[in-house]
Amino acid sequence: MSFNINDIQWQNEEYKDNYMKQVMDLKQLESDRSPVPGQDSKYEIENWIDFNVIQENKVIKLATYKQRAQNEIKAVLIIFHGLNSHIGQSSHIAEFLSKKGIEVVGYDFRGFGKSEGIRGYCESVQQHIEDANKFVSLIENIYSNKKIFIAGQSWGGSTVYKLSLDNPNRFQGVILYAPAIKDNKYNSRIGKFFVGILASIYPKLHTLPQRFGLSNKNLNVPDELMKDPYAYNGNIIVGTIKHILNLSSQLENTYKDYKARFLCLTAGKDKLVDPLLGFQLNHESPSEDKTHIFYNNCWHNMWKEQEIYEMNQVVADWILKRI
Repeated sequence: MSFNINDIQWQNEEYKDNYMKQVMDLKQLESDRSPVPGQDSKYEIENWIDFNVIQENKVIKLATYKQRAQNEIKAVLIIFHGLNSHIGQSSHIAEFLSKKGIEVVGYDFRGFGKSEGIRGYCESVQQHIEDANKFVSLIENIYSNKKIFIAGQSWGGSTVYKLSLDNPNRFQGVILYAPAIKDNKYNSRIGKFFVGILASIYPKLHTLPQRFGLSNKNLNVPDELMKDPYAYNGNIIVGTIKHILNLSSQLENTYKDYKARFLCLTAGKDKLVDPLLGFQLNHESPSEDKTHIFYNNCWHNMWKEQEIYEMNQVVADWILKRI
């Protein structure tokens, strides 16, 4: 399937419905197996600052990461991971950007990666954003004389969108990788309905096993993630899903208020979020500095798709032009 979507087609409801249905019908193929980006890389420094939060009246430690810029620090990028992931899965991105003079830092969300906390569980949208704000404030204090950018994939994308929506001039720029700011309505509609009901009663309930294979074209990626001890591969926790969907639903109605400088990278074959959301955001946002790039053959987990090598250069150039 190949589409060259323009600013007229994405606004045509019949065209969009046809497009989305074809995306959902796509299957992973053995012929698409390839080396997984970043599988042999890791962050240079871990736990470089103390970052502690409270969960159920207990202090827990969140894992932090840093990839130092080579030579002079030209800019600082705070990066946020997606659901069931961890910052270590962005290490290849950090390595590339560090060679361009961009220092990259991040942390694992509570309950994910190497962070402490209830495994795979997000307590609330408010708590999640408070953690993110707290970490950003720490970084702003440490790098008080540097230009700070933020980036995030999927859930991390909705996180940085929310941070910059509330304070559009706080950051020098925002990079959105397939951000979860508009749900794919064709993905598990009935399942999401029951998740909402169950989460209201038993938010920590573990339900069905995760469906691997929705996020990447390359079959080697889910194979790798299943072996990753820091990825969350357990059963779906209904409260976590409910909070992510609620945040996405809230943000979907804010595009006309989004004034931050942004680079939005979207995946044409995204089964988890609306693959066409970038067109809508770019059309509705009043930002005076906005860029949307649509990667037609890319799937949702952009950090592990082959297109990430091209994206790395795009992101580096975009950042360096804004310092």
